[in-house]
Amino acid sequence: MTEREQQLLERQKVLADFGDLAIRSDDLDEVLAEACRLVADALGTERAKILKIKKASRELLVRAGVGWNSNVVGHLRLSMNEHSSETYAIVVGEPVICRDIAEEERFRFPDFMRKEGVRALANVPIFLPGRHAYGVLQVDDTKPRQFTQDDIQFLRTYAAVLGPVIDRLRQTKRLQEAEERHRQREIRFQRIFETAPVGLSVVSPDGRFLRVNKELERILARPRDVLLSSSVADVTHPPDVEPSISAMRRTLEEGETVSLDKRYRRPDGELVAANSSLTPLSMFDGSTGVLAVTVDLTARHEAEEALRRSEERLSALVTASSQVLYSMGPDWSELREIAGGGFLADTVRPNPNWLEDYIHPDDQAHVLDAVERAISAKSTFEYEHRVRRSDGSLGWTLSRAVPLFGPDGEITEWFGAAGDITERRQAEERLRESEERHRLILESALDYAIFTTDADGRIDNWPPGAEAVFGWSAEEVMGELVDVTFTPEDRENGIPEQERATARDEGHALNIRWHVRKGGERIFIDGSTRPLQANGQGSASGFIKIGQNVTARREAEQRQELLFAELQHRTRNLVAVVRSIADRTADGVSSMEAFLPSFRGRLDALARINSLLSKLDHGERVVFDEMIRTELAARGFPDSDGDERVVLDGPAGVRLRSATVQTFALAIHELATNAVKYGALSDENGRLRVSWRVGQDETGLDRLHVEWIESGVSGMPEEGDPPRGGGYGRMLIERALPYQLDATTTYELARDGVRCTIDLPLR
Repeated sequence: MTEREQQLLERQKVLADFGDLAIRSDDLDEVLAEACRLVADALGTERAKILKIKKASRELLVRAGVGWNSNVVGHLRLSMNEHSSETYAIVVGEPVICRDIAEEERFRFPDFMRKEGVRALANVPIFLPGRHAYGVLQVDDTKPRQFTQDDIQFLRTYAAVLGPVIDRLRQTKRLQEAEERHRQREIRFQRIFETAPVGLSVVSPDGRFLRVNKELERILARPRDVLLSSSVADVTHPPDVEPSISAMRRTLEEGETVSLDKRYRRPDGELVAANSSLTPLSMFDGSTGVLAVTVDLTARHEAEEALRRSEERLSALVTASSQVLYSMGPDWSELREIAGGGFLADTVRPNPNWLEDYIHPDDQAHVLDAVERAISAKSTFEYEHRVRRSDGSLGWTLSRAVPLFGPDGEITEWFGAAGDITERRQAEERLRESEERHRLILESALDYAIFTTDADGRIDNWPPGAEAVFGWSAEEVMGELVDVTFTPEDRENGIPEQERATARDEGHALNIRWHVRKGGERIFIDGSTRPLQANGQGSASGFIKIGQNVTARREAEQRQELLFAELQHRTRNLVAVVRSIADRTADGVSSMEAFLPSFRGRLDALARINSLLSKLDHGERVVFDEMIRTELAARGFPDSDGDERVVLDGPAGVRLRSATVQTFALAIHELATNAVKYGALSDENGRLRVSWRVGQDETGLDRLHVEWIESGVSGMPEEGDPPRGGGYGRMLIERALPYQLDATTTYELARDGVRCTIDLPLR
C-alpha cells in the first residue's frame, strides 16, 4: 500500500470517528472540540480552530480549537474585514490556502497568530443546510507548508460533514431549550396556581373538580383528594346550585367570563359567602373546561361590619375631638363643613373666604401652592402653617386632607383635619436654635475633637473638629467603634473609659494618652469621656468625648526632658574632658607661656565639636566628613576639597556616637595641629591624605577605619629624638582612644611624614 493510500485510509477513519461522535453526542461544544482535534491530527498541524460568524457585530468568534492558549478559544473575536482570509473564504465559498503568511500579500493576519508562531494555514468555509454560512474551519501549521489537493479535498469533505452535524445539534439544543422553557412555564404556573391568594380550580364541563389549589381547600374546608372526587354541586349551598350550573353553561357556550356571588357549604354545615369568576379554558385533550377564581367574601363582610362600627366611632370621635374636621370643594374654593371643637371652633364656619380670614398672610401663597400640587397630583394635602386661633393669637396648625373620588375618577370632595401644633413648633424652634448654637460651637472648635457615641461605643456624631484632629471623615467612621482612634496596644488591653465615666462620682473619666490618626500617625489627646443620660436619668444612652490635640506640647515636654538629661550628661563629660586636657597639656610644658597656646587650641577644638553637637536635632549624629572638614578649616584650610595639598577620600554621612565624638575629635585636632606646625601642612612640598571607609568586624559590628597619611615632609625627627609638642596627641591616639572608644590604632613617624590609622566601632 502506498503512502498516499495509507493517508487516505487514515483520513477516512477520521471521518468515521467524527461521524460516530456526532451520532452519540448532543453536546455541540464537545463535538466541535473533538472535530478540531481530529482534523489537526489528520493533517499533522497540532493546531486547528472553528470560527463562528457573529452577524450582529460582523466578527468571527473562535468557537472551538485545539493547541491554543486558554484566552483564545471562546474569547477571541476577529473582525470580518475585506483583508481577512477567513472572510474571503466565506464570501467566495471556497478554501483559502496560505503556504507562508510571512510572504502572503493578499491578506492581513491577526497578531495573536504571529505571536503563536503560525506560518501556514488553510481556511474552509462551513455551510449549514440551505447554504447558510456558519463560519470557517481553519488548520494552522507553525512552519511553511504546501497543502496538497488531497489535504484540501479532505478539509472540504470534513467541512461538508461538519455543517449538517452543527445544524442538527443547534436544532437539538433549540428543542431542549424550548422543552426547558415549557417545563419552567409549567413550574411557574404550578407555583402561581398553588400560592395564589384566591381559590383556583379547573372544572370539567360536567362540573367535576380536575385541579384545585391550597386556598380553595381552605375556603371549602376540604382536603385536595376529597375535592378531586367531588363536583361543584357537592360543595354548593343547595339554593345556589342551579345559578352555578347556569353560569358554567353560559361560560362554555358564549366563551365569556361570568361572575356570580354564591354560598358554599362546608362539611360542618357552615356557609361561606364567596364570589366565583368563571372563564373558559382549553384543555390538553382539546376539550373546553372552566377556570374558576373563587374569592372568600367573609373578610369583606367582616370589613363592612368593621366599617359600620368605625363610622360610629368616628362620629363619636368628631364630637369629642380637639381637632377641627372639615371638608372642601373639589377645587378648594369653599370651606363646606366644619365639625369637632378645638382651637378654631369659635371662629371657623363654612366660609368661601377661608384663606384670607383664617390663614396668616405670609403663609397664604404657600398654602395655595400646596393645594394646587395636591389637586394636580390627586394626592393627599399636608401642610404646616400659621392660623388665627379662637383667642385671637397666632398659632401653628398641621392640616391634612385626602381627596374623595367619584365613579369617573375625578375629585368630588376633600376631607381633612387640622390640629394645633403651636407648642410643638415653639419647642422645635427652641431646639433648632439650641442645635444651631451647638453646631456653630462644634464647627468652630477645630482644635478640639468633640463627638458622641451610642451606649455600645459606636460613633454617631462626628463634627468638623473631630475630623480635623483625627483625619477620618464622618462617612468613614459613623457607626464604627470608638476604638478606631485607639493605639493597637490600647485596643488589645482595653480602655474601659465608658465604665469608669459611669462609675465615678464626678460623672466623667479622664482620657489623657496617645491615640492614632487615620494614616497611623500618633497624636497625644488631653480629654475626658462623659455619659449621656436619656431624660437626665437612668443608664447612659451614649457618651460624649471631648479631647484636645496636645501632641506638639507633649513632644515639646518630652524633648525638653531629653535635652535636660543630655545637657547634664554632656556637661559632666565636658568638665571631665577639660580637666584631662589641662592635665595632659601641663605635663608636656615647662611654663605658663607654653601652656596657654596649646590649651587654648585644644579648648577651641572641643568647642567646635560641641558646636556641631548643639546644632543636632534629637536622634541626629555628627558625621565624620563634616567633623574633619571643620577641623581643617580651623587650621587654615577652609577649602580642603579644592586644595591639591589635601586629599579627603571616603563616604559622606558616616554617623559617629555622640558619647565618644569629643575624644575622637580631639585626636583629629592633634593630628591636624601637628601637621600644620611640623608636618605635611607646614611644608609647601608636603601632602596630606585622609581616607576612611566603613566595614564590619567578625561579630557584624559596623566600624570606621581612618588612615592619616602625610608625605613630602623634610626634617622628620630621628629615632630617639624627644617628641615635638610634648607628645600629647600620640598618647591620646595610642592610649586614650583604645581605652575610651574600644579603638584599634597605629602611629608611625615615617621618613617623609606621619602614618596613623584609627579603627573604632560606630555603635
